[in-house]
Amino acid sequence: MITINTFCDDTILNKTQEYEMEKTAASFYTSSEIASLFGFDEQTVRRQLKRGVYPGAFKVGREWRIPRAAVDQLRQQHPAA
Repeated sequence: MITINTFCDDTILNKTQEYEMEKTAASFYTSSEIASLFGFDEQTVRRQLKRGVYPGAFKVGREWRIPRAAVDQLRQQHPAA
């Protein structure tokens, strides 16, 4: 019985962790997604990231993560002409 409960608890925990990871991933853009979204070259986006154009952006390994909230805020401040 304990083994079954432990297995069930682990399964629930793993599903919860998967959901949290999906939810977290959905909260961020990658640099390539930003480039596609705005029609920029990826190198331009990386330069912007290094200059701090996207508040709250951070690197995970070699990949940038840009908060969707920061992008939404920039879009409101600088609407397309």
